[in-house]
Amino acid sequence: MTLLRTRLVTNRVVCRANASSRKRVLETIAKTISNDNPGTSSTDILDGLLARERLGSTGIGEGVAIPHCRHATTDIQVCLLTTAAPVDYEASDGTAVDIFFALIVPHDEHNAHLRALADLSSILAEPENRECLRTCQDDTDLHEKMNALLALTETSEA
Repeated sequence: MTLLRTRLVTNRVVCRANASSRKRVLETIAKTISNDNPGTSSTDILDGLLARERLGSTGIGEGVAIPHCRHATTDIQVCLLTTAAPVDYEASDGTAVDIFFALIVPHDEHNAHLRALADLSSILAEPENRECLRTCQDDTDLHEKMNALLALTETSEA
């Protein structure tokens, strides 16, 4: 099982969030992660995500963003969020974003961080995978579909 599948739990998935700006999306991600991780401040996570975005948008195109930052945590934290309407995110292709997969990574987890980014980029590069996630109507469905897509990467690596 991939690192992402072990970390992506149902209460870290938000389907069709009513977030209408980049900041609101990142706030929702930070709160979702901190609510499930006692002792982790949503403000600290948000500050890290915003600092990373100031370096350049994590919008990778085709309506997808992978917000990420380093944080004083012991394990990689993830959150999958889709929005009810696409959000202007200054993505590389200029397309508004409606699929967000956030990674909060410990300072010393370089290899795992790079592997997670590569796995996500590979999955989300496929139009049918993006469409599969966009058709979800609730958190459980989104969680199940993303886990199925992550499982496919495990099969192709075996």
